[in-house]
Amino acid sequence: MTVDLFHSVEPQLETDMIPAVILMILFRSTDLQAQSVSPPAEYSVRLVDGTTSCSGKVEVFYRGEWLGLCPSWWSIMKEAKVLCRELNCGNPVAESIGPLVEDGRKRGLFLYSCRGNESLFRQCDIRGEPGYCFGEYYHHVICSESVWLVDGAGLCSGRVEVKSSQSWASVCEADFDRQDAEVVCRDIGCGAPAALQGGLYGEGEGQTWDKEFQCKGKESLLLDCDTSDRKHNTCLPGNAVGLTCSEPDNVRLVGGGSRCAGGVEWYDQGEWRTVGTLSDVKAMAAVVCRQLGCGSTLSVLPGDTTRRFGVSCSGSESSLRECLTSYDLLPGLTVICSDLLVQPDISLTDSLGGVSRDHNFTITCSTQPQYPGGSFLLTFTGSNIQQIQPAVNHSAAFHFPAADDSHQGNYSCVYDNYVFSHNFSSESELLSLAITDLQVQSVSPPAEYSVRLVNGTTSCSGTVEVFYRGEWLGLCPVWWSMRDVKVLCRELNCGNPVSESIGPLIEDGRRGVFLYSCRGNESLFRQCDIRGRPGVCNGGYYHHVTCSESVKLVDGAGLCSGRVEVKSNQSWASVCEADFDRQDAEVVCRDVGCGAPAALQGGLYGEGGGQTWDKEFQCKGNESLLLDCDTSDRENNTCLPGNAVGLTCSEPDDVRLVGGGCRCAGGVEWYDQGEWRTVGTLSDVKAIAAVVCRQLDCGSTVSALTGNITRGFGVSCSGSESSLRECSRSYDLLPGLTVICSESVRLVDGAGLCSGRVEVKSNQSWASVCEADFDRQDAEVVCGELGCGAPAALQGGLYGEGEGQTWDKEFQCKGKESLLLDCDTSDRENNTCLPGNAVGLTCSEPDDVRLVGGGSRCAGGVEWYDQGEWRTVGNLSDVKAIAALVCRQLGCGSTVSVPPGNITRGFGVSCSGSESSLRECSRSYDLLPGLTVICSESVRLVDGASLCSGRVEVKSNQSWVSVCEADFDRQDAEVVCGELGCGAPAALQGGLYGEGGGQTWDKEFQCKGNESLLLDCDTSDRENNTCLPGNAVGLTCSKPDDVRLVGGGSHCAGGVEWYDQGEWRTVGADDWNQRDVAAVVCRQLGCGSTVSVPPGNTTRGFSVSCSGSEGALRECSRSYDLLPGLTVICSESVRLVDGAGLCSGRVEVKSNQSWASVCEADFDRQDAEVVCREFGCGAPAALQGGLYGEGGGQTWDKEFQCKGKESLLLDCDTSDRENNTCLPGNAVGLTCSEPDDVRLVGGGSRCAGGVEWYDQGEWRTVGAEDWDVAAVVCRQMRCGSTVSVLPGNTTRGFGVSCSGSDSSLRECWRSYYLRPGLTVICSDLLVQPDIFLTDLMGGVFRGHQGPEMFRGYNFTITCSTQPQYPGGSFLLTFTGSNRTQTQPAVNHSAAFLFPAADDSHQGNYSCVYDNYVFSHNFSSESELLSLTITASPLPAFIIRHVVVLLILLTAITTSYLYYKPTRRQKRVNRVSSMDLYVNAMEMVSLSSRAEAGPGEERAAQGTE
Repeated sequence: MTVDLFHSVEPQLETDMIPAVILMILFRSTDLQAQSVSPPAEYSVRLVDGTTSCSGKVEVFYRGEWLGLCPSWWSIMKEAKVLCRELNCGNPVAESIGPLVEDGRKRGLFLYSCRGNESLFRQCDIRGEPGYCFGEYYHHVICSESVWLVDGAGLCSGRVEVKSSQSWASVCEADFDRQDAEVVCRDIGCGAPAALQGGLYGEGEGQTWDKEFQCKGKESLLLDCDTSDRKHNTCLPGNAVGLTCSEPDNVRLVGGGSRCAGGVEWYDQGEWRTVGTLSDVKAMAAVVCRQLGCGSTLSVLPGDTTRRFGVSCSGSESSLRECLTSYDLLPGLTVICSDLLVQPDISLTDSLGGVSRDHNFTITCSTQPQYPGGSFLLTFTGSNIQQIQPAVNHSAAFHFPAADDSHQGNYSCVYDNYVFSHNFSSESELLSLAITDLQVQSVSPPAEYSVRLVNGTTSCSGTVEVFYRGEWLGLCPVWWSMRDVKVLCRELNCGNPVSESIGPLIEDGRRGVFLYSCRGNESLFRQCDIRGRPGVCNGGYYHHVTCSESVKLVDGAGLCSGRVEVKSNQSWASVCEADFDRQDAEVVCRDVGCGAPAALQGGLYGEGGGQTWDKEFQCKGNESLLLDCDTSDRENNTCLPGNAVGLTCSEPDDVRLVGGGCRCAGGVEWYDQGEWRTVGTLSDVKAIAAVVCRQLDCGSTVSALTGNITRGFGVSCSGSESSLRECSRSYDLLPGLTVICSESVRLVDGAGLCSGRVEVKSNQSWASVCEADFDRQDAEVVCGELGCGAPAALQGGLYGEGEGQTWDKEFQCKGKESLLLDCDTSDRENNTCLPGNAVGLTCSEPDDVRLVGGGSRCAGGVEWYDQGEWRTVGNLSDVKAIAALVCRQLGCGSTVSVPPGNITRGFGVSCSGSESSLRECSRSYDLLPGLTVICSESVRLVDGASLCSGRVEVKSNQSWVSVCEADFDRQDAEVVCGELGCGAPAALQGGLYGEGGGQTWDKEFQCKGNESLLLDCDTSDRENNTCLPGNAVGLTCSKPDDVRLVGGGSHCAGGVEWYDQGEWRTVGADDWNQRDVAAVVCRQLGCGSTVSVPPGNTTRGFSVSCSGSEGALRECSRSYDLLPGLTVICSESVRLVDGAGLCSGRVEVKSNQSWASVCEADFDRQDAEVVCREFGCGAPAALQGGLYGEGGGQTWDKEFQCKGKESLLLDCDTSDRENNTCLPGNAVGLTCSEPDDVRLVGGGSRCAGGVEWYDQGEWRTVGAEDWDVAAVVCRQMRCGSTVSVLPGNTTRGFGVSCSGSDSSLRECWRSYYLRPGLTVICSDLLVQPDIFLTDLMGGVFRGHQGPEMFRGYNFTITCSTQPQYPGGSFLLTFTGSNRTQTQPAVNHSAAFLFPAADDSHQGNYSCVYDNYVFSHNFSSESELLSLTITASPLPAFIIRHVVVLLILLTAITTSYLYYKPTRRQKRVNRVSSMDLYVNAMEMVSLSSRAEAGPGEERAAQGTE
């Protein structure tokens, strides 16, 4: 029945009921429509809550409702494939489980199995009754949306088909290239493309795709690629493109020492998960080995107790993800595959840089350190010659003494090892060796400390590796910053540094090189401070770096600003402003890891010196990299000056403050490697806080506290960085940092936290405030908000002008508000603010420090008001700096002393000394011994070099004023020096330490000299109230007499003692700091240079730490940890100044308690011998005027007359100088050789063996573990460079640590903790061989140019060396020719016979001795032997033979006369005429050799 609702209603119907009626009609029509829609078929499926229509949680329609699908055994190849097919999606990409939906439903359906060829999900085996899902999880599936691979062998292979109008079309081979294939493989969750060919997987029955893809290869989905119309709409049969992708890299084996052995893990839902199984063990292992490319399964080990989700395979799958999975926890699986061992390396080395005939060469087999032991088999192709050696340190060297044609061919290394109860082997590539007559030029290795990035996604990202001593090593994590990364990116010709992190070690081991710091302006990484010796990386991590690949920002203030430059043909080009817009800038800022663009302008950061980019960018703004943007040719190829585009990006949003109640307060966190991490520090608290407040665009730092009990990775900043990522960081866990910034106000360009130009926040930018709009009450609020004291100074222009806008309001604070935001404001009467009127504010320091228990406000234990209570301040170092700061903050004078003995322990504070208040220092919550400080109350010395020197200032009305020279005399100075704990006055002069910036004291002191404090002295009004410039009195007090050396026989030698609290106490020092402390002691005592710091002082004393530049020991830091007492020997009357070590410098002698330089004319070799001996050095090596500069003081007025045997320069006679002038440049400088106190023993050479040091009358073993000590030893022994440092020296010796640049071992640190003895091999291992010439026929004689040989005579050149090591060979070289001869060394010599001399033999000869010892090739070359060939003159020939006959006749006659009286006796000693002749000829030969030139004196020894 139809009802007319509008006409059947009573006429009295109120008009306001009409809307309700209309709603009833709408509801009724909706119900009718709902009744007409058919419900889904039973067991229909859908994906919900996913990012696309083809991803999400699986739901099945069952009995009128949609239910989740409960986890059971599932296969992506079967169940997921059917589901994707039903939904008309592409290939299954991933399958996982996820939590139940929020409504708490736990019911779901259970699917048991699909065959994989079903068209609909309901055709599978589904158990209908819903139950409770085990573990409260549902199935989640991701299918590709627009592409699939059909008719392939697995998920990663098949014919490419794309979705077109809800149907699938094959793709023609001509329209699909490698970049398109990369995107498809990524889209379906596979690896890189492996094969791409038309007809590879048959022809599709449907339509053909009518577009051509134009992918760049970086897109995530095929849908993201551009397309264009096809040129030809036909696709010939056999051209439907087929694609094979490699399997995904989502399976690994861990803990087995190889990528082909270990527990099975599967990358699932963003993490690596253990794979377990109860059955199908062999089948599953086969799939794992196949997917990893590790050969066949060798064994499957039980016993992995880790339980994870289950996997079940048939064994024929291509990858593990095609198997069935469930989320039942099953025992983990451990698999051993056949290809367990990595392929070994084979390399060729030889002692002369080539593989030439008769040269030594070595073939080295090596492998990565997977398993201990094993052996190497060296095979020679085409021959049955084989050699076997055990693997030592994972390598073996096969030495061949002399190359010949039989060695030519192909070699390979086979590495065998027995592990996991099986034999495994792996063979290297072939090494083809050709033997030539000419030396082969070797390929130069990379330069030492070259860098590269490996295993990254681009050439500009990956793990950092450093080339060090022949191998690529990882870079171990230490304190690192973007400065370091910037240098690395620059060397690799990459763009800006984007990120830096640590990652797990690469597979080849755990060693790495340590980098300590770069300045950031270096061109090459090796110019940074790198410590070369490799060590074990702490925590098992290496550095990973990402640089931008094609763009960088140059000459900006930080990482996020600069002139835009792009890479063009391996060089960098600037970009013209006309070719670069906002969308391009968004991509660049993203590419370099920064925030959104903030400024874009031509010429903003200068002009580039190189070329200009010749394209125009056409970015859409959503690309990840600038390389992804389209480009077009520029309309105009010129770019006018000033148009090189500059870009400022905002800082990245990677820092936040949490738990503080607002965004400008809380614990510091940094977004790093995908998660928020706590930031911790032990120092630089003020600097880090300033950077955080700046990056967050908050105001000034109000407070920065450590003590956040959450520990985070360490960060260290200078305070000038734009963002936290520009700071240095390490991965040591340090106490978390809490920072409070002001939200709306800051003080800029001041000297501390409490001073600067006032700036307030206006519309997210900072504006300066005009002086006329800011009064005392406003200042009180600002000072209070920043945690400072009352305002001390308020003035326009006090801290410069701001570059930005000016605040357009006038503050009307009452002075009681907590925040400036709480104050009222009004519009300014005048909107202009004249230059110089930006208001500057100085607040007094907060009243949060006090000294207690010392009898006055300027003496006592230091306490700091912190978190509502007074807490003790403790310290172990920086005592002088902290004390100076406390005295300054309290308005007291100079530091008088820092006495020990405060037994209360407090939190640690560390200061540089330049801070304005204690709260600007770094602090930790380690409990340290409390600090007690005594400051002077009314006087201080300013701008001096130490505590005992400076401009005199006295306190007047709470401010400090300088004193006029006319009002201050010697007696006044004695009182000041005594009050400050110094010695007697040494110098008193106006202007000595500059002029004070404030007022001048208006009184005249009238001290008697015996007062304890300056306050005790009488004063009178000044006669004249003016003090001319340059008359502010400066005072230098002598050092306090509180240090002595005892038990050493003189005041310049002995154990160090310090007068402290009424008694003399022993001073101890750490091993590394002994020389610095000794230098301060010698300086304070007025002695000369440090001669030695002998050990053996058994008395233990409090610890002192010095930098070495202090004027007195009390300026050093000290603690009350007992350390071995320090013994120092200083020279008494002479010192060497401004030299490179202990044994070099300008000679200065002591004259009337001051030091004077010596004129070159008054100092000779014998004087120098005495000085060198007094310093414990070797003989003089260089003596020259001006060698080490001119001294600033007087010149010695005597002439030394040493005999050279004296022990001390004081023992030498002197005489008055003939001339009292010494011209500039004649102050004598002396370099002594290093002392002969180090040797190497037991190594067969003076340049190899265990290190010993002559110490206290005996040779002692030196213990160390690094190359720096070895470098110093080789340098001191003049043995060349370090070749190796061998382990295994079981003798333990005292420890030595060097920087590597020391001249001798005694300049290094040492301790008496026993460490393993050090064995060093230096490069100059072999002694120089000898070369000499012999002949038996008298053909050699001495000419004017050296030995000469008669033409036609035989001669022999003999090479020999001292018997250091067995074996080796001699190479005889002939200069000017490529002719060489090689012979093995027999009894350490070799003779080279030449049958008949001719002109071709004339020239220079040398012997090169080669030997392979200590696993290295060594060589040494003799002097040159110059040989001249001349004609044999007849007279000389006759004379020689006449001489022979006369000698023979004489010998016969002598024998006859000798034997005649005894001829009846038995003649047992007959001498034949032949023997006599030979002896005669040898005599002639000896006579000729005596004239034969260089080396021939040794010839006789060689012939005999």
